[in-house]
Amino acid sequence: MKSLTATIALLLVFPIGAIAQSEEKTPGRDLAELVFGSIEANPEGAADMGEFVSFGQDIFVSMDYDESGSVDFKELTDWDFGFNFIAEDEG
Repeated sequence: MKSLTATIALLLVFPIGAIAQSEEKTPGRDLAELVFGSIEANPEGAADMGEFVSFGQDIFVSMDYDESGSVDFKELTDWDFGFNFIAEDEG
C-alpha cells in the first residue's frame, strides 16, 4: 500500500507543482487548489506529512471499488482523479 500511495502522491504532486507556479486561472489551477484544500486539514498554507498520508489513504479507499483492500489495474485505470474534464475541455 505504501508504494501505491507514493505513486499516487507523485502523480498528484508533479502536475500540481507545475500548475501552481502559474497565477493564471485555468481548470488545472482550480483543480490544484481543490486538491490542496483537500490535503490540508488545518489550513496553515502548507500540508504536513500526516495530512498528505491521510489524503493518500483516502485516495486508495476511493479507488478500491470492491472494498477488497487492494487496487487492481482496472480499478486504477477506471478511477477519475479530476483531469478528465480538463482533457474534454481541451479536446
